[in-house]
Amino acid sequence: MLLSRLTDYLAHRGRASLREIALGVEADPGALRGMLSLLERKGCVRRLGADQRCSECTRCPAGTTEVYEWCGSALQ
Repeated sequence: MLLSRLTDYLAHRGRASLREIALGVEADPGALRGMLSLLERKGCVRRLGADQRCSECTRCPAGTTEVYEWCGSALQ
């Protein structure tokens, strides 16, 4: 159930920080990291480099957030 909420959230947002995802799906960031790693191995998401931001916002200093991007691949 949490995995489907996570994939729906990222597919809708396109790109988000781990903190935003945790707030959006109401889950612990630590629990989400494992799921995001699984989705990354399956090619569904990719973790962006430390210099990337989740959006055009500049509130967080670059390199301090984990940012993930939906790649549009279907789960198998």
